[in-house]
Amino acid sequence: IPCSNTLGQSVAFAVEAGLGQASRMGACITPEFGPNVRLTKVFTNMPLVPDKPIDFGVTEFCETCKKCARECPSKTITEGPRTFEGRSIHNQSGKLQWQNDYNKCLGYWVESDGYCGICVAVCPFTKGNIWIHDGVEWLIDNTRFLDPLMLG
Repeated sequence: IPCSNTLGQSVAFAVEAGLGQASRMGACITPEFGPNVRLTKVFTNMPLVPDKPIDFGVTEFCETCKKCARECPSKTITEGPRTFEGRSIHNQSGKLQWQNDYNKCLGYWVESDGYCGICVAVCPFTKGNIWIHDGVEWLIDNTRFLDPLMLG
């Protein structure tokens, strides 16, 4: 049964399935493709072995980076901390996440007559699987106090 978010939150399912981690912008960031993925769900009764969630430092990096929030023309993305309280009908209260105001994003899309995507374009994880990411991942894992210095 293919479906939209009406039957469940795609990013939350992707995180639980071990595809990536939730980000400040609300997207799932994967180790291989960053936020450059489109998620969907397929419900099945096929017996499958479940994967486990992964952690490669996205949450900690996003807590410091805030580049997507600073560059967002509609100010949809919060620069504040993760909370359990939703900001709009598009957020699910009770889940610890960055609560973004997606009504602002939708309004911007309508006003600008098209897709924005600036948050994805400026995300450091968008740059692909290049050698510098291995170094950044090592730094994220081993020197969390340096996060503010790595941001441009």
